[in-house]
Amino acid sequence: MTNRLNKISGWSLYGADLFLCLSSLFFSFLLRFNFQIPLENIQMFSIVFPVVLIVKGIVFYLTGTFRMLVKYSSVEDAKKIFIAQSIATLFIGLISYAYVFYGRLYLIPISVILIDFMLSLLFLGALRVIIKILYYESRLLETTTVNVLIYGADEMGIHIKEILLEDQQTNYNVVAFIDDRPFKWGSQIHGIKVYDASQYLGKLISKHSVQVLVMASQPPSAEKKNELLEICFSLGVRVRTVPPIHKWMKGEISIDEIKEIDVEDVIGRPLIEYNNEFVYSEMYNKRILITGAAGSIGSELVKQIMRYKPALLVLIDNAETPLYMLDSEISAVPITVAYKCITCDVRDRNMVEAMIAQYRPDIIFHAAAYKHVPVMEQNIREAVYTNVIATKYLADAACKYGVSKFIFISTDKAVNPANVMGATKNAAEQYVLSLNAHLQKQYKLFGKAPTQYIITRFGNVWASNGSVVLKFQKQIANRTPVTITHPDVKRYFMSVSEACALVLEAASTGNGGDIYVFNLGQQMKIEDIARKLIKLAGYIPDKEIPIVYTGLRPGEKLDEQLWSENEKTEPTTNSKLIKVLHEPRLYEQFAKLIQELEEMVIAVKDDVLIEAFLKKIIPEYKNISLKENNNKVSGTYH
Repeated sequence: MTNRLNKISGWSLYGADLFLCLSSLFFSFLLRFNFQIPLENIQMFSIVFPVVLIVKGIVFYLTGTFRMLVKYSSVEDAKKIFIAQSIATLFIGLISYAYVFYGRLYLIPISVILIDFMLSLLFLGALRVIIKILYYESRLLETTTVNVLIYGADEMGIHIKEILLEDQQTNYNVVAFIDDRPFKWGSQIHGIKVYDASQYLGKLISKHSVQVLVMASQPPSAEKKNELLEICFSLGVRVRTVPPIHKWMKGEISIDEIKEIDVEDVIGRPLIEYNNEFVYSEMYNKRILITGAAGSIGSELVKQIMRYKPALLVLIDNAETPLYMLDSEISAVPITVAYKCITCDVRDRNMVEAMIAQYRPDIIFHAAAYKHVPVMEQNIREAVYTNVIATKYLADAACKYGVSKFIFISTDKAVNPANVMGATKNAAEQYVLSLNAHLQKQYKLFGKAPTQYIITRFGNVWASNGSVVLKFQKQIANRTPVTITHPDVKRYFMSVSEACALVLEAASTGNGGDIYVFNLGQQMKIEDIARKLIKLAGYIPDKEIPIVYTGLRPGEKLDEQLWSENEKTEPTTNSKLIKVLHEPRLYEQFAKLIQELEEMVIAVKDDVLIEAFLKKIIPEYKNISLKENNNKVSGTYH
């Protein structure tokens, strides 16, 4: 039956509409004359019915009331029918009035016209409602039904309900709305009752065998959201969310955009936002260079900065394919911004200088780096060359060519480093800070230093390239055990958008020599994240998806810090943004050490000697051995 209803053509509906209009007209005469139509009116039917048929046929054709898909009929379609019926009624009234001058009698009594107007609306609307009911009822009989709860009894909730009901792939059945606002409780929306989310969520899930909860609105607090999620996870209900309205394509949303819950829900805290006004004033009409532009952070920076209409974006990366993909993505965006995609190794000093000299950027975002701890433990020279020496090349060139701001993207692993990657980031931080202090001292008597150097420290970036989250998701999708190095490992997590928010906020408010971090709350246990992701995928941890501990890897710590004991902090205008105060080293001495390190990297190519020298210039670098920090529990199922 569903197939037959699907095949109802527009012309069939057109014919049905005209037949109902003629029926409506006949019943209008009966009602007006108390089922005893005068003979003179009956004699006029040979003129009346063709006139009404022609007028309504033309109006319906021009307004396209028959072209709508009845199974998807909505308020907009009802408005179209009302407008068409009003126009047709107006013309029929004018024709009837004009007929007075010819036949001294109204072609159709005004009272009949008004009754017909209301009856026609009723008949045409009823036809569409009946077809829609038959369509959805037939789907219920022919396909497997997915029972759904919608959180949010408001316009968004109603909109999501309509989208779910219109889906062709899945037969969704909305059993109830839930909400945390007391004034909504007990009311009905389209015949569907609204319940107290806190009191009835579990009961509704059990009673109606609910399989999906769609969060059309956001709960009043992160704690409330976590409470709802835990109830759903414990009862095997999948949770989906709706993207913010500003992310809808062309102001509309499709079923494909109602997705499984994302980073904010797993992190368990609201995502941090930044001051758009400050950022706009800093980025607007500026020439901006971004290294590592095709990476997770770099590409997100590109997308966000484009909104602020820079004069030029110079996008540098040594990975050709990701840079090509970024180029394709930018070209598809409706926002028009001038940009250059350049394949370049930031370790090529001459090319780095040539590019900065050619494009004269106002701001440089240095995101290019090697970041994976276990890989860098085995490639010490490459880590030092890319993370330290290349940063020096860029920082020096920024000063030489008058770049206003240089933003260096660092990591929490630079604090009391226990691995090569963290130590190289620490050394790069020290060089940038010492250079900034040196320039400020030089220009103190003559005014502002030409370049301001600013540092941002990230926690782990959620779902970035190589992230543990992506590894977990792949393991879960393959139904293989989820592997964790140690049950006590904890990390700070932030989304890619938050990471870029930190960079842009720092670029907008920093004055040189500053280190910025976000107040990310408590560190999250990696094990807790793994368990949440398993539940989100609809599986039971330990039973359907086991968790295996593999032991800490070389250079890996149990937890991280955002600043060291020797650093002080102070608040900023953004309550979530923290400024870290660090005493810079003397530039002349430290620059000489970095110069020696550069010569060693270029000439010696011996990882043992390079690491020994790295420990010499970064005394806080204490490489933690596996014996010291690892009670290995490999192969144990928890």
